[in-house]
Amino acid sequence: MVSEHGSTVWSCGYKYESPNYIGVASVSTDAGTSWIRHELYNGTGYGYVRAIAVDPNDENRVFCLGYQNSIYTFYYTEDGGGIWHSIPASGYSGTPYSLAVCPANGSLLAAAGSGGLYSSSDTGATWTKVTTAFGSASDLIESTLFNGLLVATSTDAVWLWENWTGAPVQVGNDLGFQKVQCLTESDEYLYAGTSGCAAWRSYNSTGVGEQSSGPQVDFTLSITPNPVMEGLASAAFSLPAQQQITLTIYDLSGRQVLVAAGGMMSEGLNHVSIDTSDLSTGVYFARLTTESASVTARMVIIR
Repeated sequence: MVSEHGSTVWSCGYKYESPNYIGVASVSTDAGTSWIRHELYNGTGYGYVRAIAVDPNDENRVFCLGYQNSIYTFYYTEDGGGIWHSIPASGYSGTPYSLAVCPANGSLLAAAGSGGLYSSSDTGATWTKVTTAFGSASDLIESTLFNGLLVATSTDAVWLWENWTGAPVQVGNDLGFQKVQCLTESDEYLYAGTSGCAAWRSYNSTGVGEQSSGPQVDFTLSITPNPVMEGLASAAFSLPAQQQITLTIYDLSGRQVLVAAGGMMSEGLNHVSIDTSDLSTGVYFARLTTESASVTARMVIIR
């Protein structure tokens, strides 16, 4: 497991010194040219550090999750590795594969492992399972495309934990193989590496994420409630002048699934209803197109 913060790179694992396995975290401040090793567990028996993450807002705060002789253990440093602390990872279960720190709250962490998706709101002291909707989880990335934590699973493709709250929703159920090992994203696409069936790239002709095109005008679109848990949602948008509009809903793969509204709308604030009763749980994009511009807003549906 590797975690990067600028030119600083952290990795974790173990060092074998017969008959013991020593849990370690290593850091490079020159993009991998040289490394400094930190021994987090050097007792007798078996120590292994399986997941590591750096606070995106403070490169000196580094967190690790592993085990010491079958006891799940959380390690952390607040000073870039000068002093390390270890505490039992109370409530956590399963071999850890990935660790993430919430960018909006440095005390909120998530861990993916063979036991599923877990979270800790007290910087690793206690852990709770986020959901039972899927089993083993293999990778985590904080997504700017989807405004939340993306979770790769070993049985049910890709899920989104939006804003690190509520229930995760499945966003990648159309992969040719559901066992996803790793995730990454670019400015436009989400990439999923699967076990035994190559890599997959998301495609969305609407453009993933909220965006607008055309001239710069006073033109906004919002969806409420969001997430949508019942049949109807409301789209609110402000127009600079009376004009024709079309409101179209797309799924994550870019397929049009619903034309929600169309016709002449007045200047100023407008509201139209979106009937989502025929749409399944997942992430969708509502695209509002007018005579002069278009704008896209993300819509999450939870059943």
